[in-house]
Amino acid sequence: MKAFGIGCLHFSFKGGADKEITVQEYIDEVKASLEKLSTVSDVEIYFDEDIKDEKINISVSTHMNDGDPCHPHIPFFELSFSLYLPKRVQSEVINREQDYLNTDTENFQVIFKHDWHGPFSVVESVGAGSEASPSTAIQIIRKYLKKEIDNVSDILQLESPQVS
Repeated sequence: MKAFGIGCLHFSFKGGADKEITVQEYIDEVKASLEKLSTVSDVEIYFDEDIKDEKINISVSTHMNDGDPCHPHIPFFELSFSLYLPKRVQSEVINREQDYLNTDTENFQVIFKHDWHGPFSVVESVGAGSEASPSTAIQIIRKYLKKEIDNVSDILQLESPQVS
């Protein structure tokens, strides 16, 4: 059995100084930021390399919660990585006792993909049994990455339309 949850996660910009970077620089920043996290491995990114030199304005901070579109929206973008989160960390992230965690795993496979109407994400709870809750996994991954990416990147933030 596979346990997976679907969500909407995206790396956008914190905003600030009027600045532009290329699509390739954005891709490199996403990859480098994830690789700084000791819990992340096997980071792979695919995208339309024909646009790698196009400029992206990073001075604007978008907010999908406010109805803003994802920025940047990169054609054929697919990011995948493995994430190891011990139960202790999962428990801290969502403020729930370990005995009541229902992810049933410490290993996750995460995919971010840009589709026609915007980004979507798939979080697989690797090796989880039939009692696993993939929606809890999405919640944990979202909260964990939001905090950790903010700490390792000067320009990136994790966005999602969920509130909290």
